[in-house]
Amino acid sequence: MRNSLPSRIKSPILLFSLIWLIAGNAGCQSREKTGRLEVYRLARSQMRRPMDYAVLKAPKEMVQDKTKVPVFVLLHGMGDDHTSLDKYGIADYLHTAMVNGDIPPAHFVVPNGEKGFYLNWYDDSHPYEKLIMLDVIPSALKVLGLRQDYPLHIIGVSMGGAGALRIGLNYPHRFVSISVFSALIFTEEEAQKMMKRPLVRLLMNTERIWGDGSDPEFAKTLDVYGLSAALEPDLRPRIFITSGTRENDAFTESAMKFTAHLSKMAVPYRYQSFEGKHGWKYWQKVLPDALHFALWDTVRP
Repeated sequence: MRNSLPSRIKSPILLFSLIWLIAGNAGCQSREKTGRLEVYRLARSQMRRPMDYAVLKAPKEMVQDKTKVPVFVLLHGMGDDHTSLDKYGIADYLHTAMVNGDIPPAHFVVPNGEKGFYLNWYDDSHPYEKLIMLDVIPSALKVLGLRQDYPLHIIGVSMGGAGALRIGLNYPHRFVSISVFSALIFTEEEAQKMMKRPLVRLLMNTERIWGDGSDPEFAKTLDVYGLSAALEPDLRPRIFITSGTRENDAFTESAMKFTAHLSKMAVPYRYQSFEGKHGWKYWQKVLPDALHFALWDTVRP
């Protein structure tokens, strides 16, 4: 997200609503180049309309064996799109870091999550999760010349952080690691409370997106506390979580609550704060630490 939010906004419910409000103002495929990103168009998709995604490829000169280059699915924040890595200079930053040896060569796949929270809407009108898992990832792996069961990592910022955590936990057999930047991580009870707030219901049709709370099977797919508790020992992804010292307190508070839960569940994780506010200007500073932990389960020396 481009703009930081006032630190005086204490309620995570109000914060969630304002994020939505701010953002409201802000098969076969083809390819085009935009900056360092290659943008691919899926002529047919789970969304029943053409959808784009972007790929940042590892520099060719840095790749010795293409079957050993990690692939990160990166989910953008509310109000951005699949080209956000170019827009904020992150694609250039990552390319330079790879060339200089500061981070290992890696590919980054960025779906267009629009403002849809990266989930399959309850009314089935916007199946964003299916778009990622059934369309974007298979297409991107084909573009990269990799097998379809290639191990993956997932990263997300803000709205994308919450999406990355939920998708990563729903598909632990596909994702080796999950990195969550500045996301509001709700318990099931907190999520239900949020969706009943008049301001939230005014800004969006919550029942279309999340349902009315009466479908327990659908609710299970949204409950990251329940999903992480149910992980089999050999399918526990490494989880990196970060929040900023000058962000709204709700981001750090929800991260602390969730990491305490992960500790009880013996899920490997690392929490790391960063100096700064809500946006790529600050997220990029901690991005190498997230990549290092994702790949080697340790921090950078």
